[in-house]
Amino acid sequence: MSSGTRAAGQPTKPEQWAEWVLRRRFGGDPDARRQTDQFIEPIRRRLLDLAELRPEDVVLDIASRDGYMGVGAAERLSADGRVIFTELSEDLLTACQTNAEAAMVPAQCEYRQLPPDDLSTFADASVDVVIVRSILNYVEDRIEALSEYRRVLRPGGRLAMIQMFPNETKPGWLSGYYVPEVADLAARVGAVLDSYSPKTETLYEERVLIAELESVGFETLYMWLNLEISRSSDWPPPRWELAKQMSTGPDQPTLDEAITEALDPAEADRLIAVLRVEVESGRRAVRFPKAFIRAIRD
Repeated sequence: MSSGTRAAGQPTKPEQWAEWVLRRRFGGDPDARRQTDQFIEPIRRRLLDLAELRPEDVVLDIASRDGYMGVGAAERLSADGRVIFTELSEDLLTACQTNAEAAMVPAQCEYRQLPPDDLSTFADASVDVVIVRSILNYVEDRIEALSEYRRVLRPGGRLAMIQMFPNETKPGWLSGYYVPEVADLAARVGAVLDSYSPKTETLYEERVLIAELESVGFETLYMWLNLEISRSSDWPPPRWELAKQMSTGPDQPTLDEAITEALDPAEADRLIAVLRVEVESGRRAVRFPKAFIRAIRD
């Protein structure tokens, strides 16, 4: 297995998280990276709209990745506003700083190396907005994390969050592609991919998230559940050589790695002969449940 992937059942390491954010999620291809940002841009706009940013706000960006959300927030602030980027990885904090400089907002930005569920270096009621982008499925103790997000918010402060939810894979499907002719092989590759999924993700649903938010003291909250279902998608790009090198999460092997782990060479050739046609035809089904949340500290 590639060094970019953890051993099954082990927690994600900072360097693995960074490797995924900076390379593996788009197969190391610069054009695919740009397309990734284009895909995420509507999500960023909606999340920042939910935050209702004011010019002088102090914004805490949880698990900032490469800074895409936080830079977008900084662009909406005045010179007196501030965005605090947080990451466990030094490489990702460097990427955040590079992207802030490219967007010409470095003066409004600061950077702290810390995990997404421990804000002990922040005082109570010290920020106006907390932004969270689909990180809770990688947090061991979600209640502790959500409690921390509420604690650091000032009265009237806003938590703006997007959370993706896992999908159940049906027989004959692999990574969104329908390959019933090789369903047995697809199931074995799918089992390898599932074995690397974070255990915290299992059975996580929007109802659970609402209950968790209420349990930590958020009394005013709104959720918009968005479910996109489609039989075709323009993401990822319909190129086999790229698709096989992409990983759907920091814990996940690439498709190529999973095939190599699950199948012998003859079996792999048989699966790829079918799967490649589906990939290059753009016939990737989408079932993409996500929730946008706005919660206010009363």
